[in-house]
Formats: sequence, C-alpha cells, structure tokens
Amino acid sequence: MTVIPQVHPASGDRPRHRRLSRTVAATVVAASTGLALFSVAASAAPATGSDARQRQFAAAAAEFKVPQSVLLALAYQQTRWESHNGEPSTTGNYNVMGLTQVDPSELVSTEGGHQHGQGDGLPEPAAPAATTPAPKPQDSPALHTLDEAAALLGRPADQLRTDPAQSIRGGAALLAKYQRETGGSLGTGPETWYNAVVRFSQTAPAAGGNVFADRVFETVREGAARITVDGQAVSLAADAALTVDRPLQSRAATPGNLECPATVSCTGAWADDANYAVTNRPADGQKIQYIVIHDTEGSWDGTISTFKNPATEASAHYLVGAGGTHDGQVAQLVNTKNTAWHAGNKTFNMHSIGLEHEGYALGQNANKQPTWYTEQLYRSSAELTKFLAGKYGIPLDRQHIIGHDEIPKPIDSVPPMHWDPGTFWDWSHYMDLAGAPVRAAAGGSLLVGGKVTIAPPFDANNQPPVAETGPRPQNFVYLRQSPDGAAALINGGTTAASDVRAKAVAGSSYVVAAQQGDWTAIWYDGVQGWFHNPNGQSAAADNRRGQNVATPRAGVASIPLYGRAYPEQAAYAKYPGVTYNPTSHNPVPLNVSVPAGQKYTLLSDTPVKGDIFYDVNGVQAVVTGDDTYYPVRYGHRLGFLKSTDVDLTVATVPPAAGYTPVGPKRLMDTREGLGGSTRLGGAGTASLQVTGGNTGVPADATAVILNVTAVSPSQGGYVTVYPDGQPRPVASNLNFTAGQIVPNLVVVPVVNGKVNFFNAAGTVDLLADITGYYSPSGSSKFTSAGPARLLDTRSSGAVGPNSSVTLQVSGREGVPADATGVILNVTVTEPSTTGFLTVYPHGTSRPGVSNLNFTPGQTVPNLVMVPLVDGKVDFYNPAGTVQVIADITGYYSPGGSSKFTSAGPTRLLDTREGLGGSTRLGPDGVATLQVAGKAGLPDSGVTAVVLNVTSVNGSSPGYVTVYPDGTPRPEVSNLNFLANQVIPNLVVVPVVNGKVNFFNKAGTIDLIADITGYYTAG
Repeated sequence: MTVIPQVHPASGDRPRHRRLSRTVAATVVAASTGLALFSVAASAAPATGSDARQRQFAAAAAEFKVPQSVLLALAYQQTRWESHNGEPSTTGNYNVMGLTQVDPSELVSTEGGHQHGQGDGLPEPAAPAATTPAPKPQDSPALHTLDEAAALLGRPADQLRTDPAQSIRGGAALLAKYQRETGGSLGTGPETWYNAVVRFSQTAPAAGGNVFADRVFETVREGAARITVDGQAVSLAADAALTVDRPLQSRAATPGNLECPATVSCTGAWADDANYAVTNRPADGQKIQYIVIHDTEGSWDGTISTFKNPATEASAHYLVGAGGTHDGQVAQLVNTKNTAWHAGNKTFNMHSIGLEHEGYALGQNANKQPTWYTEQLYRSSAELTKFLAGKYGIPLDRQHIIGHDEIPKPIDSVPPMHWDPGTFWDWSHYMDLAGAPVRAAAGGSLLVGGKVTIAPPFDANNQPPVAETGPRPQNFVYLRQSPDGAAALINGGTTAASDVRAKAVAGSSYVVAAQQGDWTAIWYDGVQGWFHNPNGQSAAADNRRGQNVATPRAGVASIPLYGRAYPEQAAYAKYPGVTYNPTSHNPVPLNVSVPAGQKYTLLSDTPVKGDIFYDVNGVQAVVTGDDTYYPVRYGHRLGFLKSTDVDLTVATVPPAAGYTPVGPKRLMDTREGLGGSTRLGGAGTASLQVTGGNTGVPADATAVILNVTAVSPSQGGYVTVYPDGQPRPVASNLNFTAGQIVPNLVVVPVVNGKVNFFNAAGTVDLLADITGYYSPSGSSKFTSAGPARLLDTRSSGAVGPNSSVTLQVSGREGVPADATGVILNVTVTEPSTTGFLTVYPHGTSRPGVSNLNFTPGQTVPNLVMVPLVDGKVDFYNPAGTVQVIADITGYYSPGGSSKFTSAGPTRLLDTREGLGGSTRLGPDGVATLQVAGKAGLPDSGVTAVVLNVTSVNGSSPGYVTVYPDGTPRPEVSNLNFLANQVIPNLVVVPVVNGKVNFFNKAGTIDLIADITGYYTAG
C-alpha cells in the first residue's frame, strides 16, 4: 500500500507521514465484482486423472452448447484454469470460472493491520479526517454471478465454490444465458460469441468489457497449455485463423491526458494536488528508474476517495482494479511527470512510478483471507508496466520492477516499512506477462561468486509456512543458518507474513556464497542464508558474462549501507535560495555494516549521483551532488553503497573452453565396480570422478563428453546425468524399458571434478565411456558443418555381421586435415537382428562400447562425438546386417571458430506446459525456439547449442528433425519413436537468428529440450 512520507510544498521541508484512511477495506469492491474467476472441471459424472479438468470443460461445453475453445479461453483469462482450492480472490471470486459471491454488508470494514506511514524520519502525523463521506457500498448482480450460476444448475452455491466441475458447468450455463440475451444462438462457432463474453465480464463494452473479450479471443487464436497447481493438465489448441464478430461498441479511446497503453481500459481519477509534488520528471533531472507494486488494503472506491482527500498527503500514479465493474480497469491518479508520495522513501519516490492494486497482502479478516489476485488485474498491470518501462527506459527486470516490501527505510528512526503486495503476489506470472520471465536468462551451474536468481514455482511445490495462513503457494523461499530444513531462520526471522528478514522473493538476484547439493547459500543482509533448491526448482544460476557485483573495498573491515541516496552538504550551495537542513538532508547511513568479503548484486553498473527534490517556501530545485552510490540488493530490501566504499568484481561464470579428444575410454561400469559404484537402485545416485588419476582429463575441465549406457534395467525408468554438488535437474538423459540396453551421448558440466548419475526407479547397471572434454586450455574449437550426409550404406550395401565401414571425414564439407573430432548424427535402419553399432577413431583398438542399440526392423538415431585419426572414423556391426547413415553437424580443429561454454542442464522447451512458446506439435508441425539470451546465453554471437531433446507421448510412429532457424529443413532425423515412447537424444545444432526449429513428421507429439551448453565465436 502507499505510504505517506513526503514533503508538502507549503509546509517547509518537513515530510508529513499519515495513515491512510480506508473506509471500504473489504476484499471486494462495493459497487460490483467484475469478471468472475472460475474454478476447474465441469462434467456431471466425476472425472479423475490429470486430464479430468480437460474432460470437464469438454462435457460442459457439450451440455450447454457453447464452443469449448471459448469456454476454455474465458476460464484461462479468469483463473488460468486454477481452482484455488475453493478459496476466494481478493475480490470475492471463486474456483476455475472465477464466479463471484459477495455479501455487501462485508464491504464496509476498517483498514487492514499492516499499513503505516513512512517518510524521511520525521514524526508521523495523525490520520487525516475525511473531507467527504466515504463511498457507500452498493449491491450489484456482478457480486453474485456464482449464485446466478447455481440457480441455473439447480445446485447449492457451495458446490460451485468448492467443486471445479460444478464451477465449469456454472460458467458454461452463464455464458449460454448471456449468448441468448445478446441475441446469439447456441451451438454456433466461436466467432459469434464475442458479445456473450463481454456480458460475462459484467462490465460495459467501452469500460473494459471489450478489453476482456479481446483477451479471451486472443487466447483462442494463440492457444494455451499449462499444468495447474492441483496437477491438472489443460490445453487449448491454437485457432490462428479465427476472426470474430465484434458488433458491440468498441472500447473507448484513451483520453489524451492519460498515460496508458491502448490495451487496457483507462480512466482518470485524479488525486488532490496536496498529495504529490508537482515536478517535471525526467526533464528536471529526476530520472524514472523503478516501478513499485503496491496493494490498496481497501476497495477501488475507497482508495480513490482517500487520494482525493487533501489531508492524506499520499498518492500513487495508478490504481489497477480487481473484481466488479473495475476488474482489470486502470485509473490514473497522478501524471507520471509528477512525484507521487507512495514509497515511504524520498529517493525512491523521486525515481519511481507507483502502481496500486486492489487487494490485500494478507486478508480481509480472519475468516476470509484471500489467496489470489485476479488474472485481469495481473494482465492490465503488466501491460501498464511494459508501457511505462518502454516510455522511460526502465529495465524490465525484478531489480527495477519491485514491490513496496523491497523499499528500504530511508533512515533508522522511521517505523517498520510496508510489506505489500504480500507473499501471494505471483511475481513469476507477472513478469511473464510483462515479457520478462524471471528465469529467462537463468541456467547452468551455481558457482560461488556467481549470481543466482530466486525463482520458486508458484504452485504446490512451494508452500513455505506463513503464520497467519494455511498452506498455499508463496512467492519466496526461507533462508536458514545452515543447509538443513530444521535450522533456524537467519537474522531472527519468523514465519509472520510481514517479517521479511529471512525471505528471498521471486525474481530477486543475489551472489552465491556457497553451494552444497540441493542447498544454496547467498550473501543476504550481512550473513550467509541457505535455501533448499531441489531439482533447481527454487532458483537458477545467472551466468551471463560481464556482470559486476559489489564488495567492500580492499583494506576495510566493513562499509556502511544507506537507505537513500542524498547529496553531500556542499552540493546545496550551488543552488540559489537553497539551504541545507541537517535534520532532513543529512545523508546518514543506516545502522548496517557490510562485512569485508561479502558480495552483493548491483541494480546498475553505473553509479547514481546523490540527489533530492528541494521544495521549501516556494524554492524548488533538484539538488544533485558529486557523491555517487551503487544501488544494490542487500537483503529482502534494496539499499545504496557509496561508490568510493566498494570494489567491483565480475561475477563468476563458466569459462569458454576448447575441445580435447580422449578415448573412447571406460570410466564407469557398475557391473564390475569400475568408477567406485555398483548397480544403482531406485532413487539411487552414483558419483563419478572424471578428472585426474588415469582419466586423462585435467582438473580445469569444464565439461565432459560421455557415452552413457543403461544395461539390464529391472523396470521402465530413466537416468539423469548432472554436475556434482548441484541440484539435480528435472531432465532425463536415458529412458528405457525393462531389460533394454540403451546408450545416449551426454555433454555434462563438471563441478568438483565429478558428475552424478541418478536412477529414478528399479535397478540398473550403468556404463560411461569418455570421448572428449572441454577445458580453457583445450586447443580445438568447434565449427558448424551441414547437416550434410557423409555416409548412406543403402546406396553401397548394408554392413554385414562382424564388419566395419571406414568413413573419410576430413576433406569433406569443409573439414580440414587437422580436425581432431567430429560430431555425427548416426542412424541405423533395417537391421536384420538385434544388435548394436560402435563408432570409434579409425585405426585404434575397437572399444567394447555401443553407440546405438536396436531390434529387428527398427530405425534408431544417436549423436556421436568421436575423435578423428587420419581424418577418419570406423563403424562396427557385430551381428546381422544393418544400413548405416551418418550426417555431420560439426567438427573440432585448432583453427575452429567457436568455444564451448557449459550452460545447464536447463529446460528451454516443454510443449506440455507451453514453455518456450509452443504447444503440442501436429503432423508437419514446426516449433521455433529462441535460445540466444536464454539460460545465460548471450543475446548474440551464439553459433550452436547442445540440446538434450526428448519426445513424449507420440500419437503414432514418427520422427523429429532439429535444425537452424531460417534455413531449409534437412532430410535427416534426430529422434525416431514409436507411439507413446519416451525417447531422448543429444543434438548439436547451429543457431541462426538466435533460434532453432523442431519439425515433427507425423501424428502429434510433445517435445522437451534441455540445454547443456553452447558455442560462441572466439
């Protein structure tokens, strides 16, 4: 919520701090609740399983003769298909369809308990008296869409609150009713349902109903897919060609005096000019650098009334509504060139824009604590944030799009700062909508001295306890004194919602202090704070190159932290009529010391000059000094370090590395205990030393190339290979059924000189054969080639039993004579019997390993990275006959163009959830994946990527080809599969336009792509 800490132009240089008076502070707006938010599932008969909600949508659409695509899209725009366990939103919406049930008598309540006034340290004045009567709550049909739907179904309202299936049926029944009321017919195509969707919003077309309907039909055109918090997989296929009848009045154009994007419904509700400073930002020198997210702790009408009260001395620039006729509506309260008093910290007020959101950080009362903000509020706010960030050049990241809870005290003497928007504000979703996902640049190994981005899932996997609420998704992780779930929280922190002393919130960035398996420690508020990070679900490395971090300068034991960036005293003398006031202008630090050796992330590599907006007795000036400060993220809240107090160091990242061939050489065989491990049991992990000793791999190796083979698994399962000392990723490198022999090539980063092997279920033996490694001293670099076919025995004759074929590689497709290794996509087809194929350097002893295993008649591809001897490689077939195809994708040589950097494993594509921007592929379907700028990859200069690509749940036999964007698709396959098979394969693919493409030949298929490294020129 907004704090009241600012200088009144007529009151000298004394900030006034007042408590906001909210007479309407209940969860729901008095006038009405806009778009109903819907719960999941809709069928008369109970449906179970992960697709239950999908089937409930289909059943409800058929029952009420509404287009299934419209019903799905409408619910997606209401709740993203979430049931929220039947708990209400901050404005009284329930379940999958977001239907409303609000008692108007509950709309009048006193303000919540967490708000307070803040400023520059002067005493807080008494709460302002209301100058006009508070708006009276009004009942409205928009508050009772749940009751209306229950009546249509003839079912108790409680069922629609708590049962996703009945919520979906109720939403479908309402939509059908509105279709008839707006003159439409049931059973017609989606293009005729626009008016009914507008009516569903409970908002007039020009006042926001058309905005909602446009978003719904945009979802129909684009499609959507996700897995809900309660484990329901729901998808909507794209209908890109859909055109919609829009006979109703178009939404009103934004008036010229409003600063809003055209994609939201915007109105003016101007605050009294006694509640903000009249300035001329940024032309007057007050650069706008932040957007601050607040919640109102009250209603739309009550908030506007408060800011129109001249005695309040507080304001924000915008208010975003939730529920009723204001759901997703934006009101501008203060022009952005003026300085609203919202943050409780003058430095941040000067350099930010404040966005209030209708809702509550904790709850309206003890009985009805909400658990979610409405989807339309999120979407309109994110559109507004994108618009403002573009207008003022504000970086779209969580270091500049911040919560009120992240604003520091300006000085120690002020009361505790606010903590809105609270622990259930979904930062990850919000930043997705703003076009800047918190994990967009994250991926790779977590390295001490490197940066890490906090990014817990906002679902059932992240429900840390909060004292005042039951279990629910939260936006933070707790920080503990040691890597133990039973350890005490750091800094005396508690589980109270308002206590931010041991909470690291989604999107925030810190420096890694230590790493131990599933636990990561960060520098936080002067100490090491440990958080649990299983499978990397809570945070990810930010391994972008060239990022600076701040540490106390050499030779000092500690340095001070500042809560505001004020100029030095001498600066005031430069401005006529300006007088330095030691009480309110002194740039005094907080009572906080930053110990030597600790490191903190910068909000900007360029220090800011200390400044203050001076407004005393008619004299106005932006006083700017010579002292400069680095804005940093110190703990949960931000802070400032004087530039003269710090040294900047570059955050640790994996180094670029060259290739060195080795082997093939067996490092692990659990059948014989080679490598120190025996047969792995279910959920078992083997750690393998891959550097030093007789491995032939130096200690500075950054990644190794292993051919890993699963032998005699007792049941179906998978194996994951990942760096030692790191969280195990949610990726598989080998998938198998009972009794299979399955090999796959793996490029895995090396940490602590080791890599780990995890077996998910049953028992299995594992073999690991090294064929090369990457290190800073590696002399060979990568060059893309092809894909081009070098071998196809179908034209020369099949390879017979116990026979070898030699392939000349150098001198073809640009491969030089001094090439040290080659990357081949090798495919076997038409085998006459069960067997295997071994690929190895020409003229060397044939290793006892397989690169491909197959059964009669099968077509199987696999990637091979093999050293070259005399420019050649050999292919050996032990039994039967088989056709062999080999396509080159690249090679290594001393004169190569690109070095390798490890970056993962990090998931970039999962069509089951829409990750990467694509959904399930149909026949002849193509998915395009942006890789540059993701997972720590640079925005430009990436020449190729190493991906572990997995096909899942294919509807029929088929194949997938991975190839560079903007190039003709080659006639090769990277994965071949049968119906319902799970098949992974490593792919090295050149990058064009920062992207790669995935082509599916037949049937439908889901695809997963996990990056393990990339190549850049140099």
